[in-house]
Amino acid sequence: MEKPGSILKTFVLVWALAFSVVSTFAADRYSVATGNWSANSTWSATSGGAPGASFPVAGDNAFIEGGFTVTITANAACANLSVANGSVLTIGGFNLTVSGTTTLSGTLNHSNVAGTKIFTGLVTINAGGIWNNNIINAPIIFRGGITNNGTFNAGTGTNTFN
Repeated sequence: MEKPGSILKTFVLVWALAFSVVSTFAADRYSVATGNWSANSTWSATSGGAPGASFPVAGDNAFIEGGFTVTITANAACANLSVANGSVLTIGGFNLTVSGTTTLSGTLNHSNVAGTKIFTGLVTINAGGIWNNNIINAPIIFRGGITNNGTFNAGTGTNTFN
């Protein structure tokens, strides 16, 4: 016969382990409006879904789609980043860290030299994709290299590959 306290302890342990496993999965965030990266009204948990999901943070996958323009107006981070055809990501003068891959079929604009921009995984610029850094020439850190099948306007800023 088991003690009532040991059953409760087992239940609490199982519940805690289940919660910790669920909380370690990355969330997918999809743009559903033009707006700021850090505004929940810009994001949904599903493609084309209702706005109001939390904005992407480190470990989340960010999908800029639907022809929307998302602007980074505060420090930002994500695991994987995808900018779809007809969509735009504008990176202001803030830190951006992409810890996974970046796939660009739309447009990525750098609009300020301030802030550290780090792309850890491979950056893939697909046909029709545009990387614009030729107006303000922000320094960029690439850790996973670039595959360019689109337009890569590097500018004269320092591009560090390490």
